Amino acid sequence: MAGKNVVYKENEVLFEEGDAANGMFLVRSGKIKIFQRKDGQEVTLAFLDQGTIVGEMAFFENKARSASVKAVEKSEVTMIDNTDFNKMLKQIPAWFVIMMRALSG
Repeated sequence: MAGKNVVYKENEVLFEEGDAANGMFLVRSGKIKIFQRKDGQEVTLAFLDQGTIVGEMAFFENKARSASVKAVEKSEVTMIDNTDFNKMLKQIPAWFVIMMRALSG
């Protein structure tokens, strides 16, 4: 699989709300928390476990991150950046790529 494996420590941030979408992340192990900050407090939106993907919406839509993400415990993720993703797209039929982008929106 294309991408770069990265290990995050407990409470280490993968990305912050408002950041540019430079890639998406496949959770290989551990637990990830998606949250937003409201009035100085963290509001949890979801927890993600092994086998899930995070950051794909902003990545596909080329928009800023709509939420922050951090590791709840030691977690390994595969980061798939634009270059890796474009390499993978060349192996997928064009109709499927169009469908993925439409579903993401």
